Amino acid sequence: MLWTSVERFEVVMGDPASWAADPEGFEALLASRDIAKLPDPPIDLHKDLEDRRHQ
Repeated sequence: MLWTSVERFEVVMGDPASWAADPEGFEALLASRDIAKLPDPPIDLHKDLEDRRHQ
């Protein structure tokens, strides 16, 4: 049997959070298809981190 392994290194420079490129267009797309956005699920963050999903 052949065993292989993989090591992965990920480097992030700057803020790894995503951002909306066209929030008005996205809202219009959702409305045109009668799609309701679901609320973000609760997450447990380290005490030094803030939840920035709604900024």
